[in-house]
Amino acid sequence: MPDAVFDHPRLAAVYDVLGSLDRPDLDEYTDIVRDEFPASRVLDIGCGTGAFALRLAKHGIDVVGVDPAAASIDVARAKSGAEAVTWVVGVAEDAPPSQVDAVTMTANVAQVFLDDSAWDATLQAAHIRLRPGGVLVFEARRPEDRAWERWTKAATHRLVTVPGAGEVETWTQTTRIDGELVTFDSPTVFRADGQRLESTSTLRFRTRRAIEAALVAAGFDLVDVRDLAYAPGRAWLYIARRPDDSPGHDGRTRRHAIGSFVGRALAAHAHPCAGRARALPPRSAPACGVVRGDDDLAAPPRSRAVAHSWLDGAPRDPPSRYRPTPPAGRDRGRRDTRRPLH
Repeated sequence: MPDAVFDHPRLAAVYDVLGSLDRPDLDEYTDIVRDEFPASRVLDIGCGTGAFALRLAKHGIDVVGVDPAAASIDVARAKSGAEAVTWVVGVAEDAPPSQVDAVTMTANVAQVFLDDSAWDATLQAAHIRLRPGGVLVFEARRPEDRAWERWTKAATHRLVTVPGAGEVETWTQTTRIDGELVTFDSPTVFRADGQRLESTSTLRFRTRRAIEAALVAAGFDLVDVRDLAYAPGRAWLYIARRPDDSPGHDGRTRRHAIGSFVGRALAAHAHPCAGRARALPPRSAPACGVVRGDDDLAAPPRSRAVAHSWLDGAPRDPPSRYRPTPPAGRDRGRRDTRRPLH
């Protein structure tokens, strides 16, 4: 079930205003799908109120925006130029089956999937909808940055004017940390009538190695993992490609050839987990006791300095929104929510 901040009509309008302020992250994604990996068709998973989808549409790109929050899609459909985008209320698996050149998940979308099954299903849905050679682009916050420690009322309090609603007060406060899961509250107070609406969200801070393993398990080739240009040191930007399935000179597809190579490499490796690496879920790898931390994978910054970033503040930053209901028996008493930052 979507977080209230995205699916409550009154909150979705506020989120749209907050999510439209200071968005250098969208410049980076736009450069990637327009210039670095030119795309004519894009699927934007977790499109929210449509900021990125509409930006791409203005550049002549055919865009499908999918989001499970109906209120957010309603806000998107009411915007100028919205008729150029195909809007879908649902999750990645509900997107049209036609193949696209690029799939994107901006801001915190990739972190709203609390269960591995939901995360894996989303990656597989993206893979299926990409043409061979198409790319998946998304970001994820780096756990070592400990962003949740900055999510306090004192550091995140904002007072904005929302058309039709007047002055609105909002902030974010971390309330619980459970391993990789970080839960936070995001109250919104409408000063015109005094109404206060609550929204509680949870994000999962997966390690870089776990994310890379999940991409490989879903059938992707990892193209690049880079420091975010607009927020160096705070999140990784992942670019993965669906392999070309055309057969090579020996009759095998490129994916099969790569799989054979990986299998031989694992077999030659003296590690006790090597022989069962493909049978274990990607997130089970740490049990082997040899998985390196993200610090071992650190890459030199490839970016320009940015004075202000949504990563400086609370998770009220660019959106991320989905969180499918966890399997029975795994809820552990917490509300299953999906929510972004900005």
